[in-house]
Amino acid sequence: MWTDGTLLSYKNWHKNEPNNYGGREDCGALWNGMKWNDWFCSSKAYYICEKRISTMRKERLQIAKEKEQRRKTALNFIAKRHAAYRREILLKGKMTAEQRIRFEKRWTRRAHLQSDVLLRLRIRQQKEAKRQALLKITAEKQAMHAHAIRVRQEKRALAAKRRE
Repeated sequence: MWTDGTLLSYKNWHKNEPNNYGGREDCGALWNGMKWNDWFCSSKAYYICEKRISTMRKERLQIAKEKEQRRKTALNFIAKRHAAYRREILLKGKMTAEQRIRFEKRWTRRAHLQSDVLLRLRIRQQKEAKRQALLKITAEKQAMHAHAIRVRQEKRALAAKRRE
């Protein structure tokens, strides 16, 4: 059984395994010929993990939703703060129509600059997230490649021992 409670769909136990030797073998290990053996959890060994792709996709979507919600909340807060500040300025002094037009132009320019800054920040964050994801994928590929090399070496060593 996997840690999430689902039953194994593939089994490759070695003969007479699992036997829970001594009542302490609660983990699994690869054995001669890549067969499975129940083993002591305190032993140090390489490990295999299983994670459903659909679960990973859901997690990524949830993270993206949360980020978008935080961004919208921040933008909403900034917009409300700017609107309150603008109202305060307009109510403080009596402006002529010309002064009001100049004020609106400057205010609009400031709002556009701020939205440009936020957009650049978001793009930078997306690039960084993509870079981190690529680094993680590369590390996983390297680990899988190294594991495949170790398995091949072990098979060759076993084959050499059998020939002797």
